Amino acid sequence: MPTTVSDTALTVAEHIEHEEIFYQSTEFWVSFAFVVVVALLVSPVTKAITGMMKQRINRIKNELQTAENLKLDAQKLYAEYERKFINTENEVNEIVANEQAAVAEAKERKMRALEAMLKQKNIEADAKIEMAFERVNNEINMLVSNRTSEILQDIFRNEISTAEQRKIINNSLKNLEAIKINE
Repeated sequence: MPTTVSDTALTVAEHIEHEEIFYQSTEFWVSFAFVVVVALLVSPVTKAITGMMKQRINRIKNELQTAENLKLDAQKLYAEYERKFINTENEVNEIVANEQAAVAEAKERKMRALEAMLKQKNIEADAKIEMAFERVNNEINMLVSNRTSEILQDIFRNEISTAEQRKIINNSLKNLEAIKINE
């Protein structure tokens, strides 16, 4: 560190000897290139920004015009709906009367269809019941016949002699022939 004025002057003189001329320094040319680039970009950027601003202004104007048109349309619709609202009571009464008539007609149709369906279901149920009775009667007759046959076989084997068995069989065959002849 310089301590005296002569030392300071000597340091400044050395410093001046080592200093370059301004256009020879790198900082100068970087700064100059920056200024040139900025100067070249100012015009297109300005034009682009102005173009965008004009487009935005036009878009906003169009939106305002559209909004105004929509407002007018809404006012027209409002007036039309007010007129329609005045006539709605008559229309509502007419619609209600028409719908009540349609409901009554539909109810009557459905009732007729329901009655016809119930009648058909009753017929089907009766037929099923009759078939069930026939099936049960047949089963009972079959069981009675089988049991009777078992009892008769048991009696024939155990309680009736062979001569009586032949006599009963012959009488049975004669009765069967008589039945066939009568038919």
